Amino acid sequence: MYSYHTRIPYSSVARNGKISYGAVLDLFQNCSTYQSDDMGVGLEYLLERGKGWIVAYNEIIFNDLSYRKGELTVGTWPYEMKAVFGKRNFILKDEEGSPLAVSDSLWVFMDTVKGRMERVPEEIAKSYATSHGDRYEMKTHDRKIKPPADMEYIKDFPVRLSDVDTNGHTNNAVYVSLAEDLLDEKKEYERLRIEYRRPVMYPGIMKAYLGNAKNNLFIELRNEQDENCVVMEWYPKA
Repeated sequence: MYSYHTRIPYSSVARNGKISYGAVLDLFQNCSTYQSDDMGVGLEYLLERGKGWIVAYNEIIFNDLSYRKGELTVGTWPYEMKAVFGKRNFILKDEEGSPLAVSDSLWVFMDTVKGRMERVPEEIAKSYATSHGDRYEMKTHDRKIKPPADMEYIKDFPVRLSDVDTNGHTNNAVYVSLAEDLLDEKKEYERLRIEYRRPVMYPGIMKAYLGNAKNNLFIELRNEQDENCVVMEWYPKA
């Protein structure tokens, strides 16, 4: 497992005094970026070649997001790399090593210039080979999320230039931060599923829709053409 240590800054604390869901996604994203950079196949390597990794699906379990003053450990490891896909686990642990949040994610390797999927180059696959681990034991669902038919339009989110990453898309963690504006403040959520269907570009608008089914909250973020871009399913704690 590749890991780094960090403390939670005040800017990552939500109004309820807990670590925000978006901050957890940021920590995980940073960890995989640090690993790739340290292996020589990170941001500079990919940008020079017009390549990039795009997340297609992420499922996160939130065990305990209580604010902590001490040092936390953020870890990640790839557990499968095949054809155009890479699968990766993430974990956030407290000082005693207890998992505060864990994630199972599916990534797609892309030619960002041509805008199409591409087989993972052998050089990259070999770089990650020594860091492979076993898949984290967590229950996951099918990566296709089926929201209810009666989704209700709520509001628009303008895409800010600061939301866009080096792939030219809205960063995957930004969607979660925006979704936090739509959650029930009286509830905490123990699981989040995210299906990334198509990127949202700048400039543009994301139209937010909400729906409920099986006690879960569904959020759709659509583009100006009313195409589904990101679909989330939030599971409230009992």
